[in-house]
Amino acid sequence: MQDQIVVLKNTKQGIQVDTVYSSNDTLFIDFNGKTTLEIPEKRLEVSTFPPEKSDLEIFVSWASIIGGIAGFIAVAIALYKLFQKDKDKQEQLNKMTGLVGALEAQNELIKEGNDNMRNYLIEMTKGSNNDLSDRLIELEEQRLRLVTKPAIWSNGGGYKGYEGSVNISVDNRGEICFIDDFEIVEGDEIDLNKWSRPVPLEKNGHVRITGDVIGGKHPKEVRFKIRLDYHDQENYRYQTIIEWVGGITNVLETIDLPKND
Repeated sequence: MQDQIVVLKNTKQGIQVDTVYSSNDTLFIDFNGKTTLEIPEKRLEVSTFPPEKSDLEIFVSWASIIGGIAGFIAVAIALYKLFQKDKDKQEQLNKMTGLVGALEAQNELIKEGNDNMRNYLIEMTKGSNNDLSDRLIELEEQRLRLVTKPAIWSNGGGYKGYEGSVNISVDNRGEICFIDDFEIVEGDEIDLNKWSRPVPLEKNGHVRITGDVIGGKHPKEVRFKIRLDYHDQENYRYQTIIEWVGGITNVLETIDLPKND
């Protein structure tokens, strides 16, 4: 009895006999989608196909594709937002830089105009009566001080009882000035947080001076006077005394000092 090879196939109706080969036939099967059948009379190649995917496998495949696209879109949106944020920051920086430059240019123009007026008066008084010349120069100095003078006041103070710290608001209604130094001149001891260099105080601007109470008193019970030393854009000098009582501030006096040479 001759041996036979029976090829079965899986169909919707179940497993059925597909083909019967004799033992003289040779069957080669690989995994590249092709089956080769050698029969003594001829060579037959049959292409094979993988089984159809189930609905679940199709759903998983599409879900993976859609997830990949969604991930790509999310990355693109994140990169765009990051770029836009950096762009907005750069625009704000450019505006701020332009504002500072405009302020500096304005101060330079004012100073240049004052210098021109001073030089003009000096030329006008050459060869004139010495008393008259001195008087004109004095009037010009007074004019310069008036047009460049700051107006320091205080919008109040505050404290943090649990830290034992106090603060004073220093405000300016006049022209720009530069605070050079400050110190306690009377009252309770306060360890002030000093600045390393002069701090500009623009017109309608404010700065805040802070410090820590020494001796264990509650800030609400503290009382002291602080002196501010500052100058304007023409180097005229000033001193202002501010009193601090339990968080309430009051400007006591402002003194005009000689100009820095």
